[in-house]
Amino acid sequence: MDIFNCRLGIRDGDIDNYFYIYFPLENRMKNKLRKITVDNNEYLYLIRFDYYSIGANQLTLTIFLNGHKRTPLVLDFLTLDDYHLGQPLNVGVQLLNVKTNEPVQVNIHEPKYIREFILLAIKNGWTGINKIDNQNGLDYLTEMGFDVSPIQPPNLQRWWAEEAVFKDALADAAFPIANTLLTKQGTFSPFAAVITEDGAILNLTNETQEDLSRNEVINNLKNIVKAGTITNQYVGCVIVYTDKVVNLFTNKTIDAVAIYYESTQEKKRWIYFYPYRFTAKKKLTYLRCWATVADKEVFI
Repeated sequence: MDIFNCRLGIRDGDIDNYFYIYFPLENRMKNKLRKITVDNNEYLYLIRFDYYSIGANQLTLTIFLNGHKRTPLVLDFLTLDDYHLGQPLNVGVQLLNVKTNEPVQVNIHEPKYIREFILLAIKNGWTGINKIDNQNGLDYLTEMGFDVSPIQPPNLQRWWAEEAVFKDALADAAFPIANTLLTKQGTFSPFAAVITEDGAILNLTNETQEDLSRNEVINNLKNIVKAGTITNQYVGCVIVYTDKVVNLFTNKTIDAVAIYYESTQEKKRWIYFYPYRFTAKKKLTYLRCWATVADKEVFI
């Protein structure tokens, strides 16, 4: 797992102590792969849920040319979450085909849609052996002629864009500082960064933290952010600190950089854990990361 996959991306949830984990592609695919042949080429694919949020649900379709699992086509379908049925494209949902002006029951599990996604991706430049970014699955459905507005979360584009801006900006401001301090000092005191409505990034520290425990400093920083939410109109924050945690992948205790994230946009707070170690040559190395979610404490 790389840091990009585990950076502060759009991750929300409504279950306390829920763990969001990116596994290596080969592990996620075990016993879940299906096969399909398109134009005499064999492809393998799987359908999974990347995350669950209040009011929104994401289904991810991963397809790769047989023998080339490192260069997959990944389609993310971020949709409304149906209260009774969950992810609509997983169980089937009626969408209007604007090309024929007829309603169609769309279920991503049907091979005919997998085939169309592959053909459309090839048309857009994917060969099966070249790397491409994750694709917006709803854009693919739209290009296929479907009106996807009934399954889009409210203000989807605004929410998605704003949340990405908040998290990327805060991560870009905070993580390099933590990385530098770790490299030079081997540890560091907790610090925070906030983003205002106009996009300004401010770094915060606790001036009286010398005689305080790590948790006391963290709580003080949360209180500082709370106090400034009205006067400075903060819309997001990260609190960065080091911690000893149990590595979810090895079940061993390890040092980690923890990044606590909250914003006005998301329904929950996230803590992203980046386990690290120093090599024999004192080089800082990060391992696979994970995150936990729980109720917000600052923007409430």
